[in-house]
Amino acid sequence: MKNELNIKIDDYTDFYLKIERKYSDRQDEYDKWCNVTISISNNYINYNNSGELLLECEINTIIKYLKLFLEDGITEKEEISFIEPDIEFILYNDLVDLKINLFENGALSADYFVICLNKEEIKQILDYLE
Repeated sequence: MKNELNIKIDDYTDFYLKIERKYSDRQDEYDKWCNVTISISNNYINYNNSGELLLECEINTIIKYLKLFLEDGITEKEEISFIEPDIEFILYNDLVDLKINLFENGALSADYFVICLNKEEIKQILDYLE
């Protein structure tokens, strides 16, 4: 896996993702937390969050659904959420929304930011995750 991912969305928004698989010799799939850094920035938002945001098994779920999307296998809206509420994926048959739930002062707020991803951007994310 590459060290980090940078994508320019619609020549307007910078999206940054870094996942560090930090566990070793852990057998329980619910104990394999990954350090995740997410950053989005444009003229209106500059947001960064990092921490143990995803489990390895959740990354595998993302990979599974993104592959299904690229194979035109999504026929109904699919929503993927995780134990930690930082990100969600909403898959439609022709696009994917990445919903980033925003935190303020260490607490989940009611605010969120959605990035609409096309197939080329999904391929980049999938290549990074695999």
